[in-house]
Amino acid sequence: MALGTHLIVECYGCDIELLKSIPQLDELLTDAALSANATILNKYFHKFEKGEGITGFIALAESHLSVHTWPEHGYMAVDVFMCGDCDPQTSVTYISDRVQMSRIEIRRIMRGADFTSTYD
Repeated sequence: MALGTHLIVECYGCDIELLKSIPQLDELLTDAALSANATILNKYFHKFEKGEGITGFIALAESHLSVHTWPEHGYMAVDVFMCGDCDPQTSVTYISDRVQMSRIEIRRIMRGADFTSTYD
């Protein structure tokens, strides 16, 4: 049994205006986290002047969601890592249903899948 599930999400052909907007990305990731019943602890977003890309992070009690955008390439990288009763696929589905993109690729990593010992 894994301790958590980490989804690495590659989003191609995204809406460029979304990729340059902290308020829109904040709302998207916040709603994606809440859709999976995650508990938001803190948020941080930063916009880069060169290329106008954004990096953002939402800390969850159940782990995190993060985003990094390249508007000049129409590309957005998203990580969704959750443990407990949260389902990270719900967050990814929420994002893919709301973001205009030409292609999405998802890689699943089962974190702590070989965890068999308890450390004191």
